[in-house]
This record gives sequence, C-alpha cells and structure tokens, in this order.
Amino acid sequence: MISRLVDTSSLKIHPLAYIVPEMRADEWQQFLADVKQAGIRVPLEVIGDTVIDGRHRFKAAQLLDIKQVPVVDAPINGDTPETYMLKAAVLRRHLTDDQRACLAVRWKDEHKKEAGRPTEENRQNNPQQRIGGLNNSHPTQTESQTLFRVTQGKVDKATKVKNSRPDLFEKVGTGDIALSNAYRQVKGIEERLKISNTHPPDGKYQVIVIDPPWQYDNRQNDPSHQISSPYQTMTIDAIKQLPIPAADASILWLWVPNTFLPDAFQILTTWGFTYRTTLTWAKNFVGLGDWLGGQTEHCLLATKGNYKVSRYNESTLLTAPRTQHSEKPDSFYEMVVKLCPGTRIDMFARKDHDGFTGWGAEKHDR
Repeated sequence: MISRLVDTSSLKIHPLAYIVPEMRADEWQQFLADVKQAGIRVPLEVIGDTVIDGRHRFKAAQLLDIKQVPVVDAPINGDTPETYMLKAAVLRRHLTDDQRACLAVRWKDEHKKEAGRPTEENRQNNPQQRIGGLNNSHPTQTESQTLFRVTQGKVDKATKVKNSRPDLFEKVGTGDIALSNAYRQVKGIEERLKISNTHPPDGKYQVIVIDPPWQYDNRQNDPSHQISSPYQTMTIDAIKQLPIPAADASILWLWVPNTFLPDAFQILTTWGFTYRTTLTWAKNFVGLGDWLGGQTEHCLLATKGNYKVSRYNESTLLTAPRTQHSEKPDSFYEMVVKLCPGTRIDMFARKDHDGFTGWGAEKHDR
C-alpha cells in the first residue's frame, strides 16, 4: 500500500475507538517521546477522513502539532470498519486476556444499542452512518470469542464488573488491575449487602460451629489483601458482640487463624464458654502467613453448662485438603455430628451441611 500525507486537522478518530483501551500512562509517555523524536513512522489506516487504526499516533500528532501525517486506505476486505479496527487492535497490541474480555463487553454493548440506530440499507445510502455504526447482525458467542480470543467465562465476569463497578471495569481495560481482583471486589459488595440484610439466628442451639470473618488490621492498606476476601470482615470487638444462640448446656467450635489465637481465648470468655481443647487442621497447601507460611488452622472446643459428647476417641489433628476460600472440610462436620448430639447451627456458613442449620451470608456460589 502506498501512503500519502494528509493534514492532521482534516482527520478524526472513529467514534467507536473508545472500545479499545487507551495505553497506560507510562506507555503513553514513552510512545509520545518516541514520536517527538522520530515522527510518525507507521501510516495511519483510514476510511475517508476517519482513522480506524492508529488512534494513539493521531493523538500524538495533535499534541505535538505535527501538521501532516502519513495515511493509507484501510484494506477492510469485507469486514465492517469497526470489526477491522478491533481485529487490528487485538492482533497488533499486546492486550491481556482481561483487556480482551473488556473489549468483548464493550462490543456487545454497542450491538445492543444498534437496535435504535439506522438500518443497514440507510447506512449503505449514507457513508457517514456506515462509518459510525455497526452492522445490523448481533454477534454470536462463538464470533465474539473468535474476534477477541477470550473465553466466555472471562466475558461474563467482565460484564458483571462493568454493571456493578464501571470504575473497576475501566481499570481492568487499561491493565491497571486484574479482572479476577475486580470480580472479587464486586462479589464482596454483594456479600456486604447480604450481611446487612441477615437477621440474628432464631432459637437456642446445643452445638455451635462458628467461623467469624476475622479482620487482618495490619494489612487493611494492602489492596491485594482487601480484594482477596469475598465477604465483609469484623473487628475483634464486633465478634465479641455477636449474638451466640447457645443453650444452657452447649458446645462451641470456634475456628481461628494462627494470628488471632490470643484474641480467640478472650472471645470465648466473653461469650460465656470454658475452653477445653484445640483441633488443628493440617492442609495440603502452604498459604500466606505472618513469620511462617500458613498451613494450619485451629478450632477451639469450648463448653457451657453440663454438655456431654457422645464419644471421646477423636484426634486433635484433622488432615484434609484446602478447598474454597475459608470453607472448612466436610470431614470436620461429619466428626462434629458423630461427637455432638443436639440441635446444631453453623454460623457464617460457607455451604450447607447435613445436620446443621446454616446461618450467615457467606455461602459460596455453587
């Protein structure tokens, strides 16, 4: 293709160019410095006076007051201008899977808007409408995945983030944060709403399992920590004030991470329970921790009144694989059922278990 020079002032950016994420600030400054030194070396691709590939080159030329830029006619080869523009962006730019998922979401949204735009016949008769709009057909799931080279699962997550937190969606699109992190933040918002609508447990129970959402105060300013928790955390004082629905004779199983062991004993006293022994869960995964990598979690056994277990031959060591975030092993609940007769409640339950009333808003989606 033979390039030609045209006046920068005679060109404009395609109205749907916003679908493709902008360069990050550091990338843009490096790019701008390169253009200032060497000029526009790669021609912009245009249809008429509309730039459909080379938006950043065009913006750099405007900022640097470059009067003329090289252009070539875009070889769209049967594609719509918009499809060609997106294909060029996906192939040429080093976009992550997360960024391509955001592209797919914006593309789908533009197709939804298309219902109220002029028909394809009108566009053929009006080139300006044809340049500015999409074709009449809606993209299928397969077409979107092929065009943007991204899985439907990522597109679904990006859609949820865009609908709930457009600000996070924009950060994913620019590559500032990972889609998985943004998605966890959105899920956290939903969990906090569910918690606010959760009423205290009804009745009294003889067997209580509780896994409070402990708050790691020393890492509250660490974004990677904040977004890793899919539910709202509680301070030690707030945990002490929880309404524990304990019968006069009852047994309590209090799950506690290593960091909070000293606090846990105080909490038991506040709730009116007497500490008896500790169950330790040995996991098959070394996670984060203070001083040492965390591979264990503890469950303090405590009683109130004259509660008796039905057997005494269980070990203080529970060996089981780690599952979803904060979810406890099924084998733990099976053991509690065998040991502890009476009515049972699982507070801050992550999922339902036979023989327990589940309470809380922290259940994982199944």
